[in-house]
Amino acid sequence: MEILTRCMTLAAFLLMVVQPAFGTTWYVHPDSTLNSVQNALILCSAFDTIIAGPGIYYENIAWPAKAGIHLVSELGPDSTIINGNDTASVIIIQTSVVDTTTVISGFTIEHGYEPLNDAAGIWCWGASPTIIGNRIVDNIGAAVGCWQCSPVIHGNVITENDGFYCGGIVCFEGSDASIVDNIITFNTGTHGGGINCFKSSPLIQENEIAHNSVTWSGGGMHFELSSPSVIDNIIEYNSSGHGGGGMGVDCSYYGIVIRNNIIANNTADSLGGGIYCSGSGGAVVRSNLIEENTAKCGGGMCGTSVFLTVVFNTIINNTAEYYGGGCYCVDMNERYNVLCNNIEGNVNYGVYSAESSSWLDAEYNWWGDASGPYHPVANPNGQGDWVSDYVDYVPWLETPFSVEEGGQTAASYAVTFLENIPNPFDNHTVIRYNLGTSGHVMLSIYDVVGRHVCTLVDEIREAGSYAVRWDTRDALGRRVPAGLYICILNIGTCNVTTKMMVLR
Repeated sequence: MEILTRCMTLAAFLLMVVQPAFGTTWYVHPDSTLNSVQNALILCSAFDTIIAGPGIYYENIAWPAKAGIHLVSELGPDSTIINGNDTASVIIIQTSVVDTTTVISGFTIEHGYEPLNDAAGIWCWGASPTIIGNRIVDNIGAAVGCWQCSPVIHGNVITENDGFYCGGIVCFEGSDASIVDNIITFNTGTHGGGINCFKSSPLIQENEIAHNSVTWSGGGMHFELSSPSVIDNIIEYNSSGHGGGGMGVDCSYYGIVIRNNIIANNTADSLGGGIYCSGSGGAVVRSNLIEENTAKCGGGMCGTSVFLTVVFNTIINNTAEYYGGGCYCVDMNERYNVLCNNIEGNVNYGVYSAESSSWLDAEYNWWGDASGPYHPVANPNGQGDWVSDYVDYVPWLETPFSVEEGGQTAASYAVTFLENIPNPFDNHTVIRYNLGTSGHVMLSIYDVVGRHVCTLVDEIREAGSYAVRWDTRDALGRRVPAGLYICILNIGTCNVTTKMMVLR
């Protein structure tokens, strides 16, 4: 349906209602008879379109229970503003009838007011609209809030919002939003200045998350009881008053993936300038650039009592005031694997373990020099980053590896990546792994005290990606009891491990 030309009189705009094939198109303008977005929404039927002309609309909009409405601006967010008068949320959608066929696009959404847990810009309660191409700014409360819903949040600028927990995007109670290609900057709160997730598993991909700040955890992002996928983002210049300048992760669940991000120039007053992970669950930190972050301990990253796999990352030029410029480990050596990374130029230890009852596995890393990491007793001639006691760094790499797009190693030695999904699991899991070169592969399962349970792969395989299913049976076909199990993948001289939790 062609939009009516601007040369027509305002009166003609106001009175004209056009009938496209899939609904009615309504035109709204501040100077017209139909001068309210709320009134237009009331007049709409399902799958109608509202085109808002340029101007400022002072409204607090309650979205109707109608599917598929498109609310779009005529000339874009610079000239089309919905202002909430600093009294309530700008837009509230409280109906499951609204799904991703509903579109809100092309507006500046500003001066909403919901200072506690709710969203001041757009509040989606059980509703999953598509929110695309907007500028959401200067709200007291989160820019976008999601409660038990999965909206599409793509291509927005979300900046200078101040929330109690989070100024940017909040995902609560099973909100698996798609958060892609947004600019999320200069937002403030207490937990997750840019993004906060609680019991949710959103996709967070290809966003710029920068210059956000919080008083406690996760300057850029904070996750609690959640399993997000954080992929291909730029996370930089965020700050935290406690832990996780770039992101704070409560790993009470498994399945958290942090992959192919640039995590740089973030700061935390205490732990984990780039990333801080704690809890009893697990996360995979893979193929990221973790650079020039600072904290008192764990400039690049810090892990506390968590199952953490750190593979194929470049961890360089991070600074700790005390210990662990690159990585800092507390109470979790047997759970922390730092394998096949480039670790170089970090101040006050490349890897530091504050644990003395077990060893941290830090094999097959490049430490900045062919002589390996410096340890005053075990490797006093090492010219690379320092390591503390209780760090198993042998063997190390004598040259750095390179990582191509997508995280595949281009090194000449055999390296692997290993993970299993789901984890924890009841009766079966699928173990996936990547081979950097061809060779004889041995994939075996052991119990927590080191007893062999079964071998799933024992053969020569070419470089590539593979998957194998384990049905929780041992070599004699018996179901194993609930508990922690270790999966070890060996190819050549390289061993990679992952922990698996069987539930009953």
